[in-house]
Amino acid sequence: MKQVLIVDDEKPFLLSVEQGLKSRLKKTKILTAQNGVEALAMLQLTPVDLLVTDLKMPVMDGFELLSNVSRDHTGMPVIVMTALGAPEVQEKLGAIRCIEKPMDLATLSDTIQQALDSRASGFVQGITLPTFAQLMEMEKKSCTLEVRAEKQVGRLVFDGGRLVDVTCGDLDGEEAAYEVLAWGEVSIEMEALEAPPRQTIHAPLNHLLLEALRLKDEKEWAEKEDAFAAEEDDLDLSDMFSTLPESETGSMPVMDASLQAKLAPFSVIEGFFSVGVFTPGGELQAKLEAENCEHPGDMGNLVNRLVQNSQKASDMLGTGAGQLLHIEAEQAHIMIRCLPGKPEPRHLVLILRPGASIGMARLKMGKIVTSLQPEPAKGSARVEPASEPR
Repeated sequence: MKQVLIVDDEKPFLLSVEQGLKSRLKKTKILTAQNGVEALAMLQLTPVDLLVTDLKMPVMDGFELLSNVSRDHTGMPVIVMTALGAPEVQEKLGAIRCIEKPMDLATLSDTIQQALDSRASGFVQGITLPTFAQLMEMEKKSCTLEVRAEKQVGRLVFDGGRLVDVTCGDLDGEEAAYEVLAWGEVSIEMEALEAPPRQTIHAPLNHLLLEALRLKDEKEWAEKEDAFAAEEDDLDLSDMFSTLPESETGSMPVMDASLQAKLAPFSVIEGFFSVGVFTPGGELQAKLEAENCEHPGDMGNLVNRLVQNSQKASDMLGTGAGQLLHIEAEQAHIMIRCLPGKPEPRHLVLILRPGASIGMARLKMGKIVTSLQPEPAKGSARVEPASEPR
């Protein structure tokens, strides 16, 4: 049986919610606490699958409770009850669920069930630093956060909800903010703001968060590119295509060695599953797969129909030739790109697992398209491929 802990300082509210949820969530036990101290004591005594908490409470408020949970109960899903207006808050805090007070019991029940189902399917949504920082901003909190990630320590100072100062080792100001806000799993400890703080940061929090994530992505891509470049010369592709499906005639399809080599960089993409190149008629010309995956033998014909229908729709809409077809399915991303070539163009099909690095996939596909452009005649300018649609 799942256990949900609901924390709120209004006892009548807790009693009504506890009774109402018992009839709606048959396989769930509802636990209650009236402040953060009681909640932490209960978390020490019994396993909890989901925490639902108010933010403004006596003794220990929801912020301090969440900071303790981030340190001692990593990955625990959280629902925040707020009077700020849930739709607006949810738009800003996409990584955490919010419910507006006063709330409808059916909405609370549905939100709790969705959160429990997400955790059961392996999607664990704990407390992240960006989410916590945005809550601080919206509630106009003044305090210092000591943030730890492995052996790194950073300090963020909030004054009336504004992030005014960040330090991390030898870094301070915005440079330190870009470093700390990009950390993944962290523990957070709150301290009272005892004196007027210095101000080294003037940019809004949302700008800092977006820039921190952008810099983190660029760093990760560069590291993966460097790692692949270091191993590329030693990469043996000879056995990667030994189990290719037979064509309809029963003979092995003819592999394009140059294309096979160009597919190798896809293997470093996070969430990579498989990639292949097909002719418009559906014949497989090159293929690369992750371990323990299957590549359907009829994928080529499927791809051909998808691309043809996509191109027809694009022509009917008057939007020009399609460049990239991206299908986001429940269990995978399927990305199809037309490749130039003679005597006919080919189709590049990339399959990624959910949560994969889509940005890096687009980058790799763009590089392959560029490398396959025919060399211009002497004295003429090379025509670059159109940029990816955004």
